[in-house]
Amino acid sequence: MSEYFLNSILIAAPGVLVTLFLASFVAFSVTRLKTRGGSFC
Repeated sequence: MSEYFLNSILIAAPGVLVTLFLASFVAFSVTRLKTRGGSFC
């Protein structure tokens, strides 16, 4: 059972970290984006 759990962690952890890393770059670029209306709100 512990071998399956370790394999799951080894697959899931990098996937979550890569997703968070990319999402932070996307969020930063969206906040810096100049729109025609001035802002989203």
